[in-house]
Amino acid sequence: EMDEHEITEHHKTFVEGIGGTWKESEPAPGEKSSVVRMQKESTYQLTKELLMKRLSAQAIAKERNMALSTIWAHIEKLVEDGELHREHLHPLIPSSLSWEDVYGEMSEAFRQEGTEKLKPVYEALGERYDYDVIRLGRLFYTLK
Repeated sequence: EMDEHEITEHHKTFVEGIGGTWKESEPAPGEKSSVVRMQKESTYQLTKELLMKRLSAQAIAKERNMALSTIWAHIEKLVEDGELHREHLHPLIPSSLSWEDVYGEMSEAFRQEGTEKLKPVYEALGERYDYDVIRLGRLFYTLK
């Protein structure tokens, strides 16, 4: 039962309360309201931008104040959506590993065990690599 002005004031209070910015403008011909909505940047895109700056998954998680598993889920979704390719994943390779050797082992394990679940691959590799390395290997394997 509120009029449009009262609803707009409630919206404005909410947006400013969560740290947003409220902008008003003259309505364009045929526009119903003078409210200009601001589009929030996708959380996946924020992760992608940091990855493009060559940050590691751990550094991205720290920068975004998110769990490492969430960052890996973002990266997997970006690969699935075709927004990331093999060359974008190189900053994620741990410098402590000889990636060509490790990836060769993983490729064979993925051929034998499949890519759906990580645990069979983890066990096939003698539990030598952590799940994050195996996730990275799966991404490379699916992008070949």
